[in-house]
Amino acid sequence: MHNQDSTRAIEILAKATFKQLQAGGYERVQMIRFATELLALIGSSVTANPQERIAPTDLGDGVT
Repeated sequence: MHNQDSTRAIEILAKATFKQLQAGGYERVQMIRFATELLALIGSSVTANPQERIAPTDLGDGVT
C-alpha cells in the first residue's frame, strides 16, 4: 500500500475503533488502557524483532 494510502487507512481505522469503543460504553480511561496495551504489544514486537527498523518517514506527518 502506498504510504499516503496507508496513512489514511490507519486514520480511518483509529477513528472507527474510537467510535466503536464509545458506542460500546467504554470510558476514556478504558480507551487509554486499550491504547496503552496496543502500544505494549507493538513494543514487545519491536523487542522481539530488533532488526526490523522503522524510519521516521514511515510514520507519516502525524497531522490530522
